[in-house]
Amino acid sequence: MSKQRTITYASFTGIGKKANNEDTYLTEIHEESGSALCMVCDGVGGQNKGEIASALLIASFKEYMESHPDLPDESWVQKAIKYAEARFDAHTQVNPDAKGMASTLALLYMHNDEALIAHCGDSRVYHFREEAILFQTKDHSYVNWLIDRGEITMEQVATHPKKNVITRCISGSGNPTQAEIHHIKDLHSNDYFLLCTDGVLEAWNNRELARLMLPENNMQTITDELQDKCSLLSIDNYTAISIKIIEQQAL
Repeated sequence: MSKQRTITYASFTGIGKKANNEDTYLTEIHEESGSALCMVCDGVGGQNKGEIASALLIASFKEYMESHPDLPDESWVQKAIKYAEARFDAHTQVNPDAKGMASTLALLYMHNDEALIAHCGDSRVYHFREEAILFQTKDHSYVNWLIDRGEITMEQVATHPKKNVITRCISGSGNPTQAEIHHIKDLHSNDYFLLCTDGVLEAWNNRELARLMLPENNMQTITDELQDKCSLLSIDNYTAISIKIIEQQAL
């Protein structure tokens, strides 16, 4: 008897201790076929600019997806970013006060046994299996740049005055960027993916996240625990999408 792969998912967003929520997310998930396109975006700019930027980035990807329905690959993602940059340009021409707005991007596309991950900034994508982190995106941040140069240690990050400064984001064509792309093959039943903004990471560390992604946990349990702790501890906006791969006997 053949096996059928499906996926289950849950998502949430919260304002934290901020005045407004600058996070936006997208879940285009086909549970029965086991394919998914998910995005989490965290706006940058202040004075409502971030809120507009993350929403515009999601809207731009949806528009691009509708006009280019082929399966997303690396080229598709980079072209979608260029399309989004043009939409940012058009918006700021009509709304000059919006200049300076930008957004992070964390994207996951799953199809068959493979996954494509793209990111810009410090919103993350994780891949878990059996309580272990098999992959996580590396933040495009100033402190990571300093670490790579050997100027600070990991222990110094938490207290660094520029710990929240990102070095890559999506804005307009005046500051063009490309997403960092990763490919994951050979996905397994009970694998988990998590997309999240940095507000989630104010409440959860990597070890705690891995312990939560147990095969016996359902999505509601995981989401409730993630959200409850974020609502208590996160100062920034927090957004997460959790995805679990399930394999069952086909009828």
